[in-house]
Amino acid sequence: MAEEINGFLDNDEGFNQECEKIFTQFDADGSGFLDKTEMKACLADLAKDIGIPEPSDQDVDEAMKDLDTNQDGKVSQDEFKVLVKLVFAAIVAGLAEAFAEAGAE
Repeated sequence: MAEEINGFLDNDEGFNQECEKIFTQFDADGSGFLDKTEMKACLADLAKDIGIPEPSDQDVDEAMKDLDTNQDGKVSQDEFKVLVKLVFAAIVAGLAEAFAEAGAE
């Protein structure tokens, strides 16, 4: 699975299409940007999917600050791609760790 994820991340066209699909799902007002409310919905959905607690307002503020590289108070689709890559990288790292632990037993 890790190889599939890395392959997906290396496929620019497929990666960009998937990012656009996810981004559009959370861009509730169709502005082409995610504001804090939309980002909170995105992060809450992600947290639910991976089984972690819903992000606090402070968590969302930190994510917005980290992703909003041009500091315009909103996250563009290009800025959003960074989050998607981080999520997939974390999944790959988690898989690698799980396989390492399983092999050690």
